[in-house]
Amino acid sequence: MKSLRLHLTFLAALLTNLSGQSVFTESFTGTTVSGWQFGGNYTPNLTANTIDTPGDGWLRLTDNANNRATYALLDTQIFSVNAQISISMDYAFYNGSGADGISFFLVDGSTTAGSFDTGSYG
Repeated sequence: MKSLRLHLTFLAALLTNLSGQSVFTESFTGTTVSGWQFGGNYTPNLTANTIDTPGDGWLRLTDNANNRATYALLDTQIFSVNAQISISMDYAFYNGSGADGISFFLVDGSTTAGSFDTGSYG
């Protein structure tokens, strides 16, 4: 009985700590996304609107052409200045010459899609 009580106390303490955290997630597997702005010299798109079925899509940043520079900007505040963040993502490069790349970065909250440019920020 002591073991069960200890586990329940630990679980209650764990849940109390988790309740103050914010979680943001976007899978890009559907046909629409909210809060995202896309741009560059090719317009990124959700593949569930074209070649994939809804629920199995990806965010396609470029087509199979040279010299593409695009972005996906989340134009939504998702955490405070004092927050810790953890980011994970799945990505794939394919059908290319091997000169593909990807960059991930955080920008000040005053940066909007209209003021964002891949050349100066990334």
